[in-house]
Amino acid sequence: EPPDSFQAHTGAELLEYANNHQAQDISGLYQEFGLNEALPAGLLDLVTTDGQRYSIPLNARRVNVLWASIPALERAGIDPDGIGYASYADFFEDLDRIKAADPEIVPLALGTTWTQVHLLETVLMAELGPEAYNGLWNGATDPAGPAVGAALAVFAKALTYTNADAEDHDWAGPIEMLCDGRAAFSVTGDWAASLFDSQSKVMGADWAWAPAPGSAGVYGFMGDSFALPYGPAHPDGAEAWLEVVASAQGQAAFSLAAGSIPARTDADLSGFSEYQKQAAESYAADIILGSIYHGAAATAAQSAAITDAVGRYRADGDLAALQTEFADAIVLAA
Repeated sequence: EPPDSFQAHTGAELLEYANNHQAQDISGLYQEFGLNEALPAGLLDLVTTDGQRYSIPLNARRVNVLWASIPALERAGIDPDGIGYASYADFFEDLDRIKAADPEIVPLALGTTWTQVHLLETVLMAELGPEAYNGLWNGATDPAGPAVGAALAVFAKALTYTNADAEDHDWAGPIEMLCDGRAAFSVTGDWAASLFDSQSKVMGADWAWAPAPGSAGVYGFMGDSFALPYGPAHPDGAEAWLEVVASAQGQAAFSLAAGSIPARTDADLSGFSEYQKQAAESYAADIILGSIYHGAAATAAQSAAITDAVGRYRADGDLAALQTEFADAIVLAA
């Protein structure tokens, strides 16, 4: 008794349903709704297997975002306009400056294990580059090789700048630390912008953002999709619903309420925040890479295994074991 339609994260998470013969090829609806022209090529790749489309993306969220507290940066003598770091190595230089200038400021605020996986994926995007990052998922990049090992070492160093009570926080805790000026930076998704707004913090005065270090020109992606199962009880209704999901008007209405941006690049962005408009420009122009934790690049089983591996690393500090477990997770769904 399948539902008429259902939601899952765009990418590997939803394509598992296609691989299990639980979702139909809807390439014809892409033609009918004009989606092949309205969605970026990188996003089309995430909803396609064997040349067939299996879900309709509703929205887009950026995962590779560096958020900054302007008051905290100014106390440490760092220019908020200069946070577009070319690499994590450059970023660490400023984190060291923050530690030296004011020990009371957390250089890089972090939350519980899933937020640490989120940080890890931005490090992998930056250190491996788009081609090798995608190679993790298509077999072209060896997850047990030296390039991945070097990237994991960068992740390990990033953790040394974080708050000791990270496990006590979800994603919101670190952003609240930025709002209070108790932390200088945090790396998380663009849902953080809504929290700044709720705290009456103003972009350019209280907070700033940039692509996560080393990832300029990359849009780290996660989003919601809807699929069409085999044998829905109301096929006409299901297709009517998918038409709403696919429409520029429907996507804009949803994203205005949810704080995301439309998956379509031709949606009307009037009424959206300045941050959302800037994010939409990047989304339309940048290379799209799927999130590990949020179901775009990795399957649910891979994501869970990587999350477990990161949790164990935080407990024992065994970097070699982290890479072994990471590599095992990558091949889990092969």
